[in-house]
Amino acid sequence: MGEFLASGFSFIVHRSLVSRPSSLDLHFSTHNLIANHHNLAFRTRADLLASAVWRAESDTWVVSDPLSLEHYELTPAQWFVAQQLTRPTSLDELRRDYAKAFAPHRVELAELWQLVGELHRRGIVIATGKGQAEAFATRRGERRAANWRWGWLQVLAWRLPGFAPQRLIDFLYPFVRPLLSRLGLAISGLLIVLAVGLVVTRFDEFCERLPTVSVLWTPGFMVAAMATICVVKALHELGHALVARHLGVEVSELGVLLLCGMPTLYCDVSGAWRLPRRRDRLAISAAGIGVELLLAAIACFVWWTVQPGIVQTLALCVMSFASLGTLLVNGNPLLRYDGYYLLSDLCGVSNLWERSRDALRQWTLGWLQEPPSGTIRQRRESPWLALYGGASQLYLTLLLGSIALVAWRTLAPRDLDVLAYAAAALLASAAVVSPVRRVTQTLRNPLARRRVRWIPAGVSLAIATALLAAVWQWPIRHRVDCPARVELARSEEVVATLAGRIVWTAQPQANVATGATIAQLVSDSVAFDLQKAASELALAELKVQQLEQLRPHDIEAAA
Repeated sequence: MGEFLASGFSFIVHRSLVSRPSSLDLHFSTHNLIANHHNLAFRTRADLLASAVWRAESDTWVVSDPLSLEHYELTPAQWFVAQQLTRPTSLDELRRDYAKAFAPHRVELAELWQLVGELHRRGIVIATGKGQAEAFATRRGERRAANWRWGWLQVLAWRLPGFAPQRLIDFLYPFVRPLLSRLGLAISGLLIVLAVGLVVTRFDEFCERLPTVSVLWTPGFMVAAMATICVVKALHELGHALVARHLGVEVSELGVLLLCGMPTLYCDVSGAWRLPRRRDRLAISAAGIGVELLLAAIACFVWWTVQPGIVQTLALCVMSFASLGTLLVNGNPLLRYDGYYLLSDLCGVSNLWERSRDALRQWTLGWLQEPPSGTIRQRRESPWLALYGGASQLYLTLLLGSIALVAWRTLAPRDLDVLAYAAAALLASAAVVSPVRRVTQTLRNPLARRRVRWIPAGVSLAIATALLAAVWQWPIRHRVDCPARVELARSEEVVATLAGRIVWTAQPQANVATGATIAQLVSDSVAFDLQKAASELALAELKVQQLEQLRPHDIEAAA
C-alpha cells in the first residue's frame, strides 16, 4: 500500500497530472475529423481486466491495465462507451445506443467526445490510425517532465523503485496462514481486548510506571523510537500484502519508502479494487491496523512483566506507536491512509478525497465562477462531503504543523533548527503550489476563463494578498545563547597603587558623576603612617605654642 503512505505528504502534488486536452480533444471541432456515420477509429484494448464494484451512487467498473499496472474506476457511462468501442461503431450509432441505455437522458456529440477522450487519455481506448505511438510517447514525456518539475514537493515521502514480491509473499504466507483463520483472528482479538483491559483497570499504576518526559527526549530513546517505527511499519505493510494474498489478490510491487527520512516498506495492493465483495476490500484495508494493534497488545504484556532496561524501552516504543500512532494516523479517516479507504468503502463513495475537495470548493468558492452551461454540467456534491473535506484539510494542516514543531524541538537544542525551518518552508510551499497551479490552469483555459466572475475574484485576490502581506510582516523571533562581553566606549581604568581592602563600593549599574567616589580602600600601613604623622604634627604645634609664650622673654625663642 505504497500510495497510502506517500499520499499523506504528496497529496498536493498528485491532484491532477493530466490537465491538457489530449490529441483526441484537439482534433474535435465543428469540422469533424470523420463523418458521424463512419466507424470511429478507436478501439477498446482487449488485454484489460475489468470487474464491477458496488458504490453508493451506482455500480462502478474497475479496469486494470496489465502493462502500466494502473487501475481506473469507470462510471457506468464510461464503461458503456468502452464496451461499445470493442466493436466497429459510428458516432451516430454510439449516440443512439447511449440514449437507449440511459433514457430519458439525451446525449450530445460533445459529451460523447468527452467520454471517449477521457478513455483515450487513460489508455483504455487506443486509436487504430497512424500516430498512436507518437501520441503515447508525447504523453509519457509530459508525465515525466511533470514528475521532475514537481518532484521536489515529495521530499518528505520519497518512494524508491520496488520489486516483484510474489516469491517473498508466497514464502511467508504458510507461516501466517493460521493467524488468518477464524481461530487465529479470535485469539488475536482476545489479546487486544485483554491488553486494553489491563491498561484500563490499572491505569493509575500504568501511569506511574511510565518514564518521565526527560527520558523520552534522550538520544537513546529517540534512536530506539525511530527503529521501532521502521519495523512496525514494515510489518504493517506485510500485513496488507499477506491478507491480499489470502484473498487471491496479487501484490504487484514492494519497495522502500523514505517517510520523513525514515525508511519503511510500501506495497502496492491496488488490485484489491477489483474485488467484487466489499468485505474483502475492507479486510485488506484494515489488515495493517490489525497487525499494529496485535503488536501493541503483545508489547503491553512484555512491558508490564519485564524489569526496566532495553527490552522494556523497546516494548514501550512498540506499544505507543503501534496503538496511538495507528489510531491517530493510519486509522484516522481524515488522512488518506487505511482509515480513509475503510470509510470510502463503507460509504460507497469512490474518489472520496478528490470529491470532498471539489465539494469544499463548490460550497466555498463556487461564487467565483459561473456553473458550466449545456448538457455537460458539474455534479453538485453533498454538504457532508464538503464538511469532510474541510475537516480532513484542517487535520492534515495541524498534523504537519505538529511534525514541524517536534522537529524544531528536537533540532533546536543542537543548533540545527535551520533544518526544521527548511522543512516547514517546504510544507508551506507545497500548500501554496496547488492552488496557484489550479488558478493558472483556469486562466489558461479559454472556456473556464469565460465563466470567471471577475469582481468577486478581484476582491478575493485583494484579501488573500493582504493576508499574505500580514504574515510576511509578522516578526519572527530567534534567540541564540552565547557568551558576550560588554565594553564602554570611553572607559578609564581605576587602579589602586597601595595594598589594602575595599570596604565600600558604588552599586552596580548605578549612575555616577565625574569626580564622585566609587569605592573606599582601607590600608593598615597607610593608617599607621597617617597616625604617626598626626602625632608628630601635634607635637610640633605644642612646641610652637611654647615658643610663642617664651618669645617676649627669650631672644633665642624669638629667633
